[in-house]
Amino acid sequence: MARTEIIEREQTRLCLKMPPMNRRQRRAAEAQERRDERASTHTGGAVKRHAFTINEFCWSHGISRATYYNLKARDEAPAEMRVLGKVLITEAAAAKWRKQAAARSNTK
Repeated sequence: MARTEIIEREQTRLCLKMPPMNRRQRRAAEAQERRDERASTHTGGAVKRHAFTINEFCWSHGISRATYYNLKARDEAPAEMRVLGKVLITEAAAAKWRKQAAARSNTK
């Protein structure tokens, strides 16, 4: 993801009235961009990721880490997996969580 894409993502977040990226989130997005570029040069193309860190999950869903941990305390967070001490959330777990969250919001 190029820096211009990060800026466009920031502008999209503003249009959607989502909180702006703070410095830490912006640096994390830039670091991920560099990792993706390195991976694509080794594999010969773009690499589709199937698991995300908690920060990446929260950022992509427009929630804070505090909200994530509040959901986790109520057993409403997506399933996590641990790989070499790193907590990851798979695409499938995120999709299941979105479906359950939508169902919860429709029943209220």
